[in-house]
Amino acid sequence: MRRRTRLVLLAAAAGLLVPTAVSTSAASAVDQDLTLTATSGAAGVEVTASSASCVADHGEGTISALSVRLISGTGADAALAGVAIGDSDRAATFVIPDWIDPTDPAVVEASCVTIDFTTEEPTETVVPFDPIAFDVEASPGSPVQARTYSRTSLLAGQAFQVDGSGCFLDDADVAFVEVARGSDLSFRTATTFVGGGVSDASGGGFSVPAAMSNGGLDYAASSNDDGPPVVDKLEEHPTDIPPGTYTSISYCANEAGVNLVFEPELIEITGDAPFGDVDLTVPADSRTATFAGGSCTTGDVTYELDATDLAEDFGEPVIDPQADVVRAVSPSAVSAVLGSTTPGTAARSDAAWARSRGASTTRALSDEDFVEGTTAPDAEGEWSVSDDVGFDNGLVEGYAWCGDPLTDGFIYDSQGAVVAVEAVPETVPSTVPTTVPAPQPANAVSGTPTYAG
Repeated sequence: MRRRTRLVLLAAAAGLLVPTAVSTSAASAVDQDLTLTATSGAAGVEVTASSASCVADHGEGTISALSVRLISGTGADAALAGVAIGDSDRAATFVIPDWIDPTDPAVVEASCVTIDFTTEEPTETVVPFDPIAFDVEASPGSPVQARTYSRTSLLAGQAFQVDGSGCFLDDADVAFVEVARGSDLSFRTATTFVGGGVSDASGGGFSVPAAMSNGGLDYAASSNDDGPPVVDKLEEHPTDIPPGTYTSISYCANEAGVNLVFEPELIEITGDAPFGDVDLTVPADSRTATFAGGSCTTGDVTYELDATDLAEDFGEPVIDPQADVVRAVSPSAVSAVLGSTTPGTAARSDAAWARSRGASTTRALSDEDFVEGTTAPDAEGEWSVSDDVGFDNGLVEGYAWCGDPLTDGFIYDSQGAVVAVEAVPETVPSTVPTTVPAPQPANAVSGTPTYAG
């Protein structure tokens, strides 16, 4: 699966997710040099935006991207119909979908998003361009794009699925679902994303399971004076998706980073599943991790434990894209949910739900650095699993879900625990010198000579 971590903090380039680690400042556009390869077209036409003043790379520590959106309709009927991000690797190209009404007015809105990593906290600057009117022309054939939501009302911690067809984008091989707070179908006012999903696309179709789960954990590690690396911070962040209305978008994409957007949909969150009834513990000076939870009365618990040996991994990139499945980083446009702005810092998503690493449940943390399996809760919904790690210094992450989150199950919040075993100094056992006793004289035997021993 393709992921592009350099877009992790460029989510605002799609007007969508703004990572909390980034402070944002708006600026007036200086060079109104936004150009489009076309200002009209029918469904299937690809339009590329460019700007000579929005430079992708400004030198070490500063990057920019060109954000482009196609909005169809006005007022409460406005809807996001196209989105693209252009950087040094790819052009900002969107495709006109076939579900929009060609009689509705449309507009292309764009901005240049620059992030400066040289400051103490990364600083994001958004420079808007003047909107450009776009004429959507009638298509000769009937619309083929369609998407179906398995449900649009659920609890925080549960999931829904989007089944799509009619992705006429050339070489589309992946599809995404994103969910933002608020009921703005144009996504103009979307500033916080709370869930989503990713899946393969083939033959113009896709099925994307999307989790309404935005919990996670992050940690930081360091090493001083050539000493062993240590975990400086390990924070668990619970799911926070209050009841209310949310906006969902689905889209398919290809390797070139071109997206085809499907019609947005509203999602209602009616309350909380018991996603916080879980804990992962490692006692002091112990290598045994115990993962336990409750409130699971709708099926078995599927779990995964991942172990990180700091002595082995320190100095290497600590972002594990595979840790994020239900809200995977987009390689092309809409948003990148996880990321790290500080070397030695990692951010993890909530559950490993919908992922299969093909592991046998007989594997152990000490052997494979992860273990996965299922366990049956007791009559009260309580469950517990334990396993040992094969190192003295690091951390363990726990991911689990109860039953089927697409129906009446739910995803637990991810958990973390530090492993810190004090090294026992080796000691050399003392030895007591021994002296070999002198041999005793031979006993005298009658009729034979006597020998001195």
